[in-house]
Amino acid sequence: MIPNYSLNFSDNSGAHSFQLKKIDQNVAHLPINVISIDKINYKIKGSDEEIARLKTHISTGGLVSFGGFSGSLQENQGIVKKESVIFKNTIATILAPTKTEAEEINAIQLHIEKLSKNKDFSGTVIIAKNNSDTLLETYTGFRNIELKKLNDDNTQFNLASMTKMFTIVGILQLMEQKELSLDDPIGKYLSKELSLVEVDPNGKHLSNEITNENMKKVTIHQLLTHTGGAGKIEGNYWEIETPKGFIENTKNKEPSFIPGTQCSYSNLGFVLLGAIIENVSKMDYYTYIQEKIFNVAEMKNSNYQLKTMQSSSTAIGYMGENSKELESNHRFLPLRATPAGCSYSTGQDLLAFSNALQNNKLLKVPSSLELIQTNLQVTTDLHPTNHAIGFMTGDGWYGHTGDYEGANGELRIYPKLG
Repeated sequence: MIPNYSLNFSDNSGAHSFQLKKIDQNVAHLPINVISIDKINYKIKGSDEEIARLKTHISTGGLVSFGGFSGSLQENQGIVKKESVIFKNTIATILAPTKTEAEEINAIQLHIEKLSKNKDFSGTVIIAKNNSDTLLETYTGFRNIELKKLNDDNTQFNLASMTKMFTIVGILQLMEQKELSLDDPIGKYLSKELSLVEVDPNGKHLSNEITNENMKKVTIHQLLTHTGGAGKIEGNYWEIETPKGFIENTKNKEPSFIPGTQCSYSNLGFVLLGAIIENVSKMDYYTYIQEKIFNVAEMKNSNYQLKTMQSSSTAIGYMGENSKELESNHRFLPLRATPAGCSYSTGQDLLAFSNALQNNKLLKVPSSLELIQTNLQVTTDLHPTNHAIGFMTGDGWYGHTGDYEGANGELRIYPKLG
């Protein structure tokens, strides 16, 4: 197995994302609905429709991949494995443990090449260890099909929800400076922004003096852990350019559940966090992220560019079932990236970001880094989530995924492995 690695990738092919998964078992050819791990057969559990879509892309040696399935594995005898393998809009790659590091990297490279040849992947994959030792760096496909521009180390990919990592770090930086506490109610910083607008049946504004007390009581911690009930971004989001503009569109919303009792992924919650960064730092959100994160981490090709000002290095996201039916995702893009998603970055910049985190350049206090690495029991329903403070977590890793029309990506950092 690869002893030390971190993985990040971006994809603008319109196909599923690419995920590296370690399992200590050499897997041979598998039926479409059964997988064998440690000599135990597991039935793939999911809807008939999902299982019907499951396809085996590769089944040779120790490299097996699946695509287009959302579900889990269950022992044929009915005993659920504690650490079920989940396939959800991904291509999950299983690696045999008997190969050398070089053989594993070569197998991954061949797999990427096959995906690219079949038009199933277009983007970049970087695997590195010990901060700077790059094991694999590959670019494939086009960032602009019409102009025949290939993806390269300067290609800026839409990060989708991976953008949330920058917002999280911004909040934690302000926490380290004692400018805020994660237990603070957001109304402490967004009292004006969360004032409700009373309207008559004809839509005429009657007053601006009513306050949304329930939303104001939601804490910063609850927004970071998706337990605040902030819900979805509503309105014509593609026409809005600032975090506070999004709040204006949704200020009449009540929490969708009692904060702290459930966990429900919320983009609006992260827009609220972006507005908090603005009010506390006295800087607009985009300037703050540029100066305090991108500049510090030396992320020279990362930005929150306007939809109307995309550079020639920007990867166009494509949607569609095959190369003949691909459509640009341009009409789905917001006017500008938000604290919740759709910023742009390169594979190398994401590596620089992970190095800056690990080397305490972005977060100075060790306990801050622990907050984004440690899986939390964040709800009262006794079901743990795969989230730390904002970051996603797994078996020895932390990071975040991104999934948007025409764009997929993931960053994984394995702190104990270098």
